[in-house]
Amino acid sequence: MFVSVKESTGMIGIKKALGAKKPVILLKFLMESIILCILGGIFGLIFVKLLLFATAESMPPPIFLSWVNVIFGVS
Repeated sequence: MFVSVKESTGMIGIKKALGAKKPVILLKFLMESIILCILGGIFGLIFVKLLLFATAESMPPPIFLSWVNVIFGVS
């Protein structure tokens, strides 16, 4: 989050010069972090699903990914 704010100080200055209030600028960074977290969760679940698919035959007990774990992981 700090890097995201630090990299866009110029954009923040332009928004403030055009009249943007502090909550609007804060909302932009909040939405950016929420989207990054959701995408990270989705890509992580895809990676785990592919990993389970690749190693399912080599492990004796069956391993599966339940919907409860998927919802818990994304949320």
